[in-house]
Amino acid sequence: MKKNNVFKCICLIIVFLFITSCYLTNVPIYPSASAFHNVIHSPFLAGNEEITGMATCGDFVVAVSYSGTIAWSDDHGITWDDTVTIIEGFSDGIRFNTVAWGEGYFFAGGDGGKAAFSRDGKLWHYGVIGPMSPKNILATAVGEMRGQTVFIAAGNDGRIAYALNSPTGPWVHVWFSPFGDLNNFGDDINALIYGKVRGNGLFVAAGDNGKYAVMNDFSEKLYGPTTAGTREDFRSAAYGNERFIAVGDGALMRISANPESYSWVTVRDHDFMLRPFDHIAFAPAINHFVVISSEDAVVGFSPDGELWSAITLTSRFVNGISAVVGTKERIILGGKDGMIVYSN
Repeated sequence: MKKNNVFKCICLIIVFLFITSCYLTNVPIYPSASAFHNVIHSPFLAGNEEITGMATCGDFVVAVSYSGTIAWSDDHGITWDDTVTIIEGFSDGIRFNTVAWGEGYFFAGGDGGKAAFSRDGKLWHYGVIGPMSPKNILATAVGEMRGQTVFIAAGNDGRIAYALNSPTGPWVHVWFSPFGDLNNFGDDINALIYGKVRGNGLFVAAGDNGKYAVMNDFSEKLYGPTTAGTREDFRSAAYGNERFIAVGDGALMRISANPESYSWVTVRDHDFMLRPFDHIAFAPAINHFVVISSEDAVVGFSPDGELWSAITLTSRFVNGISAVVGTKERIILGGKDGMIVYSN
């Protein structure tokens, strides 16, 4: 009897050591193509609407489309409901390009400086951000900086504005940045991301011609060099595991632990065959970054942005992938034809 107990203990110890070694050696864990499932009813599918952005708070997910639809899910992207439409709020409609979440708000931006915000993702308020009009808002972000909640919108010709503590404003026009001067005849800002360096919040903007900049105060300026060592266009950015990753055309990928130092590392250890990266997000469910390329519906996974593994989902996204977000339980992907899929 004692021998059997000893044998069982030894087996348990071996199993424990094996599992522990997997974590300690950082064995990559990511979903396979078969781990993704189609949403039974996607609010965007009937109209073949391109999903242009997704954002999440806990188990709640919001998606927006270029046709002006907003939809939400309260079960990590498995089932979806339409929100109260806000298209009627504008006489000529609204085309959404992006949506973000932070500090208790969902914040969506669209063409012509139009924007919408919501506390719960269901009831939305809309308006026009003065300093952004008539430019298109291509990126939004919300975060805490220097004790205040900061809302940022950015887009065409390097135009960028921020508001403190309320998305209704007043909105301040950022008058100087590497993207363009006050007249905003500059390069598009395609990505905004909020993160922290040494516990302090800051925003990173990235855009055309490899330009990026940092906002860490309220001086109405963006600080940064002309480029991050590339002329390729940045398309998206993400923050996770205490690092910022910006991606873009030609398999462009840059990593920085401290954007304030203006130091970015080029990632070359990936095999995406120079495909353009359209979006990147951090997925807490697997503690990995997830990058998507609309071309061939490629999805890549990495714990740190340095070593990547990839799968293709061409059978699910015939027209390409256009959005990605990660909750604490799942990865959700949106398509150019309104398709939504979620991971196990």
